[in-house]
Amino acid sequence: MLIDALVPQVYDVVLELLRKGVKIYLLKDTTTLKKLREKNGFKKSDEINAKLLEIIPISRFKQLTLKEANLLKLIEEYEKYVRWRRIVCNK
Repeated sequence: MLIDALVPQVYDVVLELLRKGVKIYLLKDTTTLKKLREKNGFKKSDEINAKLLEIIPISRFKQLTLKEANLLKLIEEYEKYVRWRRIVCNK
């Protein structure tokens, strides 16, 4: 599975897929996708992104491990906690 970005909304799905043995490759540089869209005159859409991800060489991706995905989820949760704490403590 090729993905261009790992956003917090999909962490749980990604973790589940990794636990099931699905290999997930994360695009190292998201500007690659943007440049391809601009070069070919495509507008930004999920369908276009999916087609473009298929033609990007695998060397431009990093295989995501279960450990890395777990760490990214923990970092996001910590950052949310820090933001929440700042709001609560400043009032």
